[in-house]
Amino acid sequence: MATVKFLNAAGKYDDPDARATVLSYILQQSKTCSGFVGCCGVELSMAAEQMQALAESYKKDNKVRLRHFVVSFYHAETMMLKQVQWIAEGICQELGQTYQVVYAVHEDTLSPHIHFVFNPVGYDGHKYSGTKEEYHNLKNLLWRHLSHYGIRMFYEVKYRPEAQNAYE
Repeated sequence: MATVKFLNAAGKYDDPDARATVLSYILQQSKTCSGFVGCCGVELSMAAEQMQALAESYKKDNKVRLRHFVVSFYHAETMMLKQVQWIAEGICQELGQTYQVVYAVHEDTLSPHIHFVFNPVGYDGHKYSGTKEEYHNLKNLLWRHLSHYGIRMFYEVKYRPEAQNAYE
């Protein structure tokens, strides 16, 4: 069973530097030893700037500046780390048809996991606001890619501020 953790909460990524900060974190070489990182719609080295430019072009560079979620796998679920990268690439390619996306496969814990960051402003100027429909579409996208690799269910965890959740 995989775990999907949505890391957006009110006010969490409203900071103008949020893109650069989060992308810098997920792309740390110490966490991505095998170098399994990728992107759609941006150049990896310029992702924060290109996401900002797109948002500014539609005058939507305010409030939530990114969407961030993590897909974690139990060690026994994946036969090889390369499989995790294939899952990441598939999700990135599909989500990348609408949004600029960056992913990084982290190997710094017992369970490999993938961080995804996407620009909430789509190529057409629509802003992902997390409506029920958008949220369910994202969950369905994840389900399609996980089930393709034999993962039949996933557990969803919504972000809560640390004061409310001692296990974050």
